[in-house]
Amino acid sequence: MINLYSSRGLRFVAIAILTLALNQAQAQVQTPQYVAMGSNTNGYYEYLPQGYDPNASQTYPVIIFIHGIGELGNGSVWALPNILNTGLPSIIRYGQFPNSFTVNGQTHKFIVISPQFVNWPSPTDVDGVINYVIGHYKVNTSRIYLTGLSMGGGVVWDYCGASVANGSRVAAIVPICGASWPDHTRARTIASANVPVWALHNSNDPTVNVSYTNNYVDYINEAPSPNPLAKKTIIDNWSHDAWTNTYNQTYRDETGKSIFEWMLQFTKGTILSISTNLPPVANAGPDQNITGSSAQLSGSGTDPDGTISGYTWTQISGPSTASFNNAYIANPSLSNLSAGSYTFRLTVKDNVYASAYDDVVINVTAVPVTSVVLPGRVQAENYASMYGIQTEPTLDAGGGLNVGYQDNGDWMDYPVSVPTTGVYTVSFRVATTNAGPQFQLRKADGTTLATINVPNTGNWQSWQTVTATVNLSAGQQTLRVYTTYASGGWN
Repeated sequence: MINLYSSRGLRFVAIAILTLALNQAQAQVQTPQYVAMGSNTNGYYEYLPQGYDPNASQTYPVIIFIHGIGELGNGSVWALPNILNTGLPSIIRYGQFPNSFTVNGQTHKFIVISPQFVNWPSPTDVDGVINYVIGHYKVNTSRIYLTGLSMGGGVVWDYCGASVANGSRVAAIVPICGASWPDHTRARTIASANVPVWALHNSNDPTVNVSYTNNYVDYINEAPSPNPLAKKTIIDNWSHDAWTNTYNQTYRDETGKSIFEWMLQFTKGTILSISTNLPPVANAGPDQNITGSSAQLSGSGTDPDGTISGYTWTQISGPSTASFNNAYIANPSLSNLSAGSYTFRLTVKDNVYASAYDDVVINVTAVPVTSVVLPGRVQAENYASMYGIQTEPTLDAGGGLNVGYQDNGDWMDYPVSVPTTGVYTVSFRVATTNAGPQFQLRKADGTTLATINVPNTGNWQSWQTVTATVNLSAGQQTLRVYTTYASGGWN
């Protein structure tokens, strides 16, 4: 009996060891690299295809995977392994990523790079990762693909929407439940660059509303529409996790392709050499002395041996109220300027991504605010002061600007002159894709005059009128529009 028990036990141990050995054989190698690819990432995982030779002439398509907010970390030996828990790195970790893919009669093997970011990455951070990967790996630069989940999916939207130059660097993108506000300008930039898009989202995602993906795809496909049209897959599911199945090789679209085979249909750009490149020259334009709250920047860039591929404006100094209508074009406009001295920096990149910068100083003198005599029209952008909002071009009747990005606690003040004490009807033009925003019209002492609910108008530039009745006393006074509730903002 003792020998029989021992024999069975030995067989059990042998089976367990064999199973472990098989699991290890099935796993694919992702090598941790404790190397900074920029100021916001100190480490990454690399997956190299079978037969990869850094000294050979062969180049490979590359997938850059951007993780979710839960995997942010400092790239250390303790933090970096969190990258392996979700998304594409997890698929590779468990040996579920095919060694090669055959599309249109051609066989391809991917390089996969998965950086860990310290903080929510910006388009500049992603650009730095792409530059690093091109400089350190045998990359086919016509086949650079971006994908990410949640925060990472939002970063993919933001990167390609930041400029046509960014979009022109990538062959295709797959954002999954992307946590990026569906900005119309970014969407149209993606369309202008003809970036192939396959976006996926769960229908009842409790963390990032499915409207983010729906609106991005709708905005991209507006006329003039891109080629190819952006496509989306909305999965009937109540969780945030739309990525586990998506990255699995068994997940297929209506044509029978996995997301990896779908990516490989598309190429973009040319293979570039950076060895003899001359840097570009940036010109931020002449210094300005202005009166008012807005200004026009006049930037430009030249390149002695190529072309300018991108522009980026940043504020170096001055009051924090300033905002760009688009920080990724040569000649953006500035709004929300208050009295003071500002320095703005223009950074330009050439077609092989060398960069240069130049600064411009703008000195601002405030315009005395005049009261609107009631009854009368008060333009929303003509506030005397504000907190937390931005302006943007409007599609409402009459054109001009609207104010937006209004969240809880944001406000705008308007001086008015009331000739007669009495009851006044106030009409507001509003737009939002969210249900339930609410704001108040208040007096200078904080007294609430009216509380107004904003309906879902279906689009950020589909405008409706809402009204309220208020009691106003005669004389000069300041009225405040104060956001009391906004889940996702309103215009």
